[in-house]
Amino acid sequence: MTVYKKPPSPAIDWAVEILLSECGLRGSINVLNLGCGTGRNLHHLAKMGHNVWGLDISATSIEAAKLRFSSEPTPGDFEFICYDQVNELPYDSCHFDLVISIFAYNEIRDKSLRLKCLKEIERILRRPGYLLLMVPDSGNTASLTVTERYNDELKSYVAFSLHDLINECHPPLRLTNYVSKQKKTGGEVGLDHLSLWRVDE
Repeated sequence: MTVYKKPPSPAIDWAVEILLSECGLRGSINVLNLGCGTGRNLHHLAKMGHNVWGLDISATSIEAAKLRFSSEPTPGDFEFICYDQVNELPYDSCHFDLVISIFAYNEIRDKSLRLKCLKEIERILRRPGYLLLMVPDSGNTASLTVTERYNDELKSYVAFSLHDLINECHPPLRLTNYVSKQKKTGGEVGLDHLSLWRVDE
């Protein structure tokens, strides 16, 4: 199995810088990546000394993530699980400092299931705890792409306006930081919503 050397998302360093400089987190933190893929973002964090966990519905991706970590050891602890029950995450309450979802939350097409996922994220986050969320913007045709994933089935993304995203995530989470991230898809220029959310007592 080949593990591609694609660099981590710039969103990771953006969030970590905010957490360390503005939110007071110090030392090793516990990070969960929902929809971790082959683990490139978590491997980047683990090399910094953070402890990382990854969930993905693709068994092939999970095996690639494990191979990445075994071939390039890191100081941080790691665990990867193939899992698809986002409404019942297999972790103790108040376990993570940061949960990451980069183009994974928007693949949950049922709104009621997305809300259950948010409640689970709230449960497993420490106080304070943070959610890094990146989703495509509904106002840009470049974001409304259809991708071929998981057993060659076509699966369309759910895209959000910023207003809809805030209404969906708050409560239980509070928006802390937000940027619009420009991207190119098929020659078109679109926007992604990149946001950092906080849960308190």
